[in-house]
Amino acid sequence: MKRYLSLALALVMVLALSACGSKSDTPSNGSDAESAKKVVLKYSELNSEQTSQYRWDAKFKELVEEKTNGSVEIDIYANGQLSSQDPEAVTNGICDILMCVPSNWSDYYSEIAAVDAPYAITSAEEGIKVFATPDSPVLARANEALKDSNAIWLSAYYEGSREMTTTDTPIYTLADLKPLKMRVVNSDLYIQLFKAFGCEATPMAWSEVASGLITGVIDGQENPITGYKEDSIQELQKYCILTHHLPANYGMFMNLNKFNSLTEEQQAAIIEASCEASAWMCEDRAAALDACREELEADGMIFIGEEEGLKIDEFKDAAMTVYDLYADQWGDMVDVIAEEAKAK
Repeated sequence: MKRYLSLALALVMVLALSACGSKSDTPSNGSDAESAKKVVLKYSELNSEQTSQYRWDAKFKELVEEKTNGSVEIDIYANGQLSSQDPEAVTNGICDILMCVPSNWSDYYSEIAAVDAPYAITSAEEGIKVFATPDSPVLARANEALKDSNAIWLSAYYEGSREMTTTDTPIYTLADLKPLKMRVVNSDLYIQLFKAFGCEATPMAWSEVASGLITGVIDGQENPITGYKEDSIQELQKYCILTHHLPANYGMFMNLNKFNSLTEEQQAAIIEASCEASAWMCEDRAAALDACREELEADGMIFIGEEEGLKIDEFKDAAMTVYDLYADQWGDMVDVIAEEAKAK
């Protein structure tokens, strides 16, 4: 615990100083967790209890309550009972902890969106190094910027890469993709990326995808493989193209005033628990990915990756042109992420 305590103190020292003049729920007195009054933290989760995101929340809750000997309790509000993934929910104290995609914070700190850049993170091991360790330079840099927004980024996990599926067209090159209409998330990054790939990017709500595929409004879609079986994508799509074009990341953010109101031991336990839960999820999702692929192949879905002839370098080269569009927004955070992801 001493190691995590020192890391926690280093992480939040400047944040705590910045909050000295702001209202806090209860001043931190530095007493140990055993003598601290019980604290109940409200955790906002948009997704249901059946999702991988909720399993992450539950693991975090288990670890926090164990590490604090019950002095900190986590109440999880699933299904968006408290809020959406809007950062204001946590900055304004509607909830104490919020699960959301890190890039949702780009209005507060533009460089944070770089964690969702094409090919920024491509494996569970990279995800753990980038934002599931207490001394991550990516987290430290983001938290320096987020302190003025009354928030602290505790950790994140890598769900896996986003891949494409198509109805009846095998994709090996950019030229193969060009004639198709591909459903994408209604986000400028996704739209610009698929434009760079040369196809028609079609923003569409997920609830409309099945009917869009059946009616031919779209020819394919993109998402992490781990969700395909749950949504029966293999019943509508024959091919899965392993382009690994975007990472799917989920972050855990906490109200800074609430964090600073806790004892130093409780703060350290929360950071430790969050990072452990995120590392656990990174590994869990990697295992789930292999299992999902086996099930989908058994159902008849055909996977096309580099071994099957996919010219993935064409997709990577096209994706790099998107970096130019976001150079001012991402700054050199992409280099910080890359350095940390590739570190031994």
